[in-house]
Amino acid sequence: QGVSSAASDVYKRQLLEQSLLPLVRYFAYVQVADVEQNLWQEYARLQGAQPNFAMRKVSSAGDIYPVFRDLFKKEGVKA
Repeated sequence: QGVSSAASDVYKRQLLEQSLLPLVRYFAYVQVADVEQNLWQEYARLQGAQPNFAMRKVSSAGDIYPVFRDLFKKEGVKA
């Protein structure tokens, strides 16, 4: 588990929103932790406002494949 401050998480969200998302077709953030992290809360501000951004949580090894399958399914196809 990484350590980051609330200020650095705000910077990371702004960097993602202003610099990276305009350049990429799709960006997915997957958090591997049971407890919500500050970065998750910052990135949650982008969800819905940015159509090319998605985020999911993975709590156990069994969740990894279904989460990635859902994130990277073809448009218009159920996972």
